[in-house]
Amino acid sequence: MASILGVETLQHTNGTDALTIDSTGRVLMPVVPAWRTGKIASQAVTADTSEIAVPFDKGSGASSNCFLNGGVTISSGKIVVPIAGIYQVNLNMRIDNITSGYIVSRILKNLEQSNQEESYHIVSVGGGAYNTVTITDVYEAEAGDEFSVSNLSSADGTYTISSTSTFSGHLVG
Repeated sequence: MASILGVETLQHTNGTDALTIDSTGRVLMPVVPAWRTGKIASQAVTADTSEIAVPFDKGSGASSNCFLNGGVTISSGKIVVPIAGIYQVNLNMRIDNITSGYIVSRILKNLEQSNQEESYHIVSVGGGAYNTVTITDVYEAEAGDEFSVSNLSSADGTYTISSTSTFSGHLVG
């Protein structure tokens, strides 16, 4: 025999809503760690062919479609996740006026760069004014782990990382 439990909201004992079910049956979780950040200004890189940090800093603002949700914070341009779990992390970065060599862009967890610790995108540059790097991957993280972005140009030390770039992610489970 089947049982039916009719509830609209599940709460923690402290009164915080943990889960709601709307009238159509959709399950909503209001406090899922998630973020979509951008750059307040473009980042000019001059005379540097070594790996550089690409800080993301635009943490809120409905007009920019950037947000921090569920306890996610930004510290020194890095995303800090509040709870352990599996996270999908995404980068869409526009790099302008790079004319030679190749680009290596990375998503890093806790600045680790060995074996499969980081996700990276490498592309040869053919002299175009605009290049777009896109990375999507899944990471296992602990509470307090930091996600960040870096970039390296092998030959051209003068380029710009556009303010149209975005860095996003969310807790999958």
